[in-house]
Amino acid sequence: KLLVIAPFPIKEPRHGGQKRTQALVKYYKSIVSDVAFIAIFSKTAYPVYEETDICLGQKEVLDEIDAHPQRFDLLIGEAPDIDIHTRSYLAKALREYTPDIIHIEQPYLYKGLRVLLDELTMDPIIIFGSENAEAKLKSDILTSDVIEKTEALSIVESTTKVETDFTQEADLVVAVSAEDLDYHKALGS
Repeated sequence: KLLVIAPFPIKEPRHGGQKRTQALVKYYKSIVSDVAFIAIFSKTAYPVYEETDICLGQKEVLDEIDAHPQRFDLLIGEAPDIDIHTRSYLAKALREYTPDIIHIEQPYLYKGLRVLLDELTMDPIIIFGSENAEAKLKSDILTSDVIEKTEALSIVESTTKVETDFTQEADLVVAVSAEDLDYHKALGS
């Protein structure tokens, strides 16, 4: 059983990450007998989703995203641990589905998911589906934004930690380019 988890739904995909993940799920279904997909996301960003996807539901988490939109990815990533709604729905889905393999798109969801997996005493094979060198991308984006330099550095540092930890702990890292693969190897994959 293979579970794909992403920080966005793939029903009616609009951007490249959604399209890539939708194609990935379709490919997995052609080679694995039992594949499921769950998105963990904010409904304000993605109003179209499947019934099995999990919308953030805790007001404090949603308020934090509104107050710090540049931390959106990091806050989504913590949701399996800190958002009561997300945590309960995901724990139920994991207990019912009992995946042998979990493929996580982007590094962010790994942090919160790892806590939940440990509490559920589940130890599936973990695949890190890297769409970008996220810390480098965040650095490029945030240095051009009009946010405080201290805040930008904090976000880049947090992203670097999440990405490095996941790169080193994943059973397999899949990258979209040779350059990104070299990046992950340098992080300790």
